[in-house]
Amino acid sequence: MEQHIVKTTLFGVSLSLKVDTDPEQFSRVIDYIEEKGQYVRRHMLESDPHRISVLTNLLLADELLASRREDNGQDKNVSQQVDQLAQELIQLINNKIEE
Repeated sequence: MEQHIVKTTLFGVSLSLKVDTDPEQFSRVIDYIEEKGQYVRRHMLESDPHRISVLTNLLLADELLASRREDNGQDKNVSQQVDQLAQELIQLINNKIEE
């Protein structure tokens, strides 16, 4: 995949990054991180950028893990439904064979 150089500012730090994704998508990621950083900043009593960055990372990691747990729960539910349907089909086939 083609690499792009993206220049951005995150938490007041200027960055030049090589990314192998769509630059517009990457900009949306940066915007989302900044949005979460603003949220953390509004809820903190101090304005130390390092603490804000660490807390923002914790918030984002928590969101990601919660999303994965939710996805896994849905996957398990679907898997259980498929297993149940498979068992019902096996039972129907067995009943037809016995007739």
